[in-house]
Amino acid sequence: MSETGPLGWAYAPLTKITSKIGSGATPRGGSDAYAKAGVPLIRSQNVHFDGFNDEGLVYLDAEQAEALKSVAVRAGDVLLNITGASIGRVCLAPPRMVGARVNQHVAIVRPAHERIDPAFLTAYLRSPAVQQRIHSEEYGVTRQALTKAWISDLQTPIPPLAEQRRIVEKIEAFLERVQNVRERVQAARRVIALLRQSILCVLCLPDANEGGSWHRMALGDLLSDIRYGTAVKCEYERRGTPVLRIPNVQSGVVDQSDLKFAALAHSEVERLALRRGDILMVRSNGSLGLVGRTAVVTDRENGFTFAGYLVRLRLRNDLADPQFVQAALATRESRELIETIARSTSGVNNINSEEIKSLPISLPPLPEQRRVVEQFSALEQAAAAVEQRIKAAMNRTVMVPQSVLAKAFIGQLVPTEAELARREGRSYEPTSVLLERGRY
Repeated sequence: MSETGPLGWAYAPLTKITSKIGSGATPRGGSDAYAKAGVPLIRSQNVHFDGFNDEGLVYLDAEQAEALKSVAVRAGDVLLNITGASIGRVCLAPPRMVGARVNQHVAIVRPAHERIDPAFLTAYLRSPAVQQRIHSEEYGVTRQALTKAWISDLQTPIPPLAEQRRIVEKIEAFLERVQNVRERVQAARRVIALLRQSILCVLCLPDANEGGSWHRMALGDLLSDIRYGTAVKCEYERRGTPVLRIPNVQSGVVDQSDLKFAALAHSEVERLALRRGDILMVRSNGSLGLVGRTAVVTDRENGFTFAGYLVRLRLRNDLADPQFVQAALATRESRELIETIARSTSGVNNINSEEIKSLPISLPPLPEQRRVVEQFSALEQAAAAVEQRIKAAMNRTVMVPQSVLAKAFIGQLVPTEAELARREGRSYEPTSVLLERGRY
């Protein structure tokens, strides 16, 4: 209790204000022991900062559950991920999980309810100060595991219980407002996506007033070349030739934010060199949502190469505008056709060069294509501007909870019990006094 803080608060190692700190275990037989029904087994994928997630929940039969009865969840338990990529994620066990077991990647932190409110402790463990300590080697913790000793020794603020509950109430009110904002932002994103599709449908479908100037053609008739990316097995280097991969193909444009390089033979570079106006298409990936996604190469990518999961479409510049063709391939009609072709029961969804060449494209004369591209670009800029505002709003929904949590545990979120007692002209006992008397 050496740390200082707001008047009336005490600080103590977590072990002093809990009745249990401990992780679960792997059931005998590992994943083969999982049943379709029975006693739930909580794993790290179920524990999230925004609450418990049932997705991926597995079950144990009565015999396996009995073997793990020492790690049964009780009401008010705090669940903390202690290993792996999700280390530090924490949530309060929901009432429906009372009686569940936890595996070795999750620790049960059981608060002594007469000393610390479970929701208050959960909020403290997800606060920026604690999360920074969890992810910082400076504190002797690695990203691989949190030890029981480290958790037990964690200095924890202990305001008076009434103040803890006011803090929790305030945090929950803020988080509810943030969640409402997030839902509105997601709704706005869906509207923008629908707007883009509507624009594409309007601009890339034949106009009956054009007097039959639009023609439906196979994509292959517009190509001067189609080529798969490099199949060279090599490690990506810091130096060498830039190699575009699936993550670089983003909604019509090439994203260079995660650019990789490879040491390729000169002949391979020459064969696969990109130039302005080429279209890159994702041809193979586990996700149907990615197969068929396209981007147009600009001057910034001249001379780059591309990986084997991509295919390069080089158009005849006397027949087709790359931006128009890319937009046509992004319409819902084209996307649904590509997904139908690429769908695989083996899980490796793929569209090959012959199938790509057979894709139908409705095409007006080249001057009309360029007019459509100009119109689309203007509308796309407006949509992009709105999307940037949406992105900024979503970023704020991430920052606000962190700010609220940071203030909560330095006594700046609600009036302290000491302050309220002074205002109301009454006495109160600081937590430190109660702890020393053994009454708290």
